[in-house]
Amino acid sequence: MQRGNGIFAICDTETEYAFRFMEFLSHRKNIMFEIRVFTTVEKLLDFTKENRIEILLISERSMRDEVACLPVGKLIILTETGRTPGYPDCLNIYKYQASDLVVREIMESYGQDAKAGQPLSVRRRNLQVCGVYSPVPCPQKTLLALALAMELAKTKRVLYLNLESFSGFEQFTGDKYDRNLSDLIYLFRQSGKGFPHKLNSMIYSIGNVDYLPPIQTPSDFMEITGEEWIRFFEAVGSASSYDALVLDIGNTIPDVMLLLAYCSRIYFPVGQDAFSEARRKEFEMLLDGSDNGMIREKLQTLSPPQIACRETGRRAIEKLPWTELGKYAAAVCAADA
Repeated sequence: MQRGNGIFAICDTETEYAFRFMEFLSHRKNIMFEIRVFTTVEKLLDFTKENRIEILLISERSMRDEVACLPVGKLIILTETGRTPGYPDCLNIYKYQASDLVVREIMESYGQDAKAGQPLSVRRRNLQVCGVYSPVPCPQKTLLALALAMELAKTKRVLYLNLESFSGFEQFTGDKYDRNLSDLIYLFRQSGKGFPHKLNSMIYSIGNVDYLPPIQTPSDFMEITGEEWIRFFEAVGSASSYDALVLDIGNTIPDVMLLLAYCSRIYFPVGQDAFSEARRKEFEMLLDGSDNGMIREKLQTLSPPQIACRETGRRAIEKLPWTELGKYAAAVCAADA
């Protein structure tokens, strides 16, 4: 069955829940479906006479045999009690959990079905790719990358990707990830079948920025070439509605120069001590004396303010825009606009 952008329908007699969930979906930057809400089954059935629904999310109370016979791409029941009797073939998702968990379950299942669909067609979109990289140790680098992503996300749809060997994300945020970027790249290698929906199923949000759980096994980076990273980024751009990627690039990536050359702009944070300055000059001399002149042209050296980030948890990241570092990132983005 061919998959593509279509209608994501929500049918629930609990009107407040239905419209609240629709609002949540409309703010998800990576959901590429037209969202429709139906508060009665009769309206839903009437709509399907002339329109095809790709994903139908229906409450347990609204479910009936006529709905089960509809030619929809994926039928999912929002259950309050457990598995809905009489419909053993339908996916059941617990209704009263966090909305992002509901969406991830939906897209995970939809992606499984889509594996039999057409391979992903990768094409370059007008995608802005901002790299944050420093061969010089800079403790503020990841916080700066997040602050820049949050500032960009005020006017764009942004996906942040941490490409550090030890991101610290799980420990810092307290979130637990059962899958991460390695799993998505593995799927991408399998001809990209079901990739857009797998991508949707793995997206997390923090503040106004979406992100993918970082790779947790450093040796995985050694198995991914620069060319493969670029194809992957292109696939993300093609399979989503993101306007910009913010890449927090580490030093263990093979072919790191290839990734830097791919970036539209490269932010190069360094410390303000004499050794950091000497290392910065050494790196720039390396660029000037090689075939990497185009990287040198896109490089913007930054000296971000040092902030004492003693607090951990998602809230600490969400407060970044109001810190000195956040204000610094806002000024950098304003100057680049």
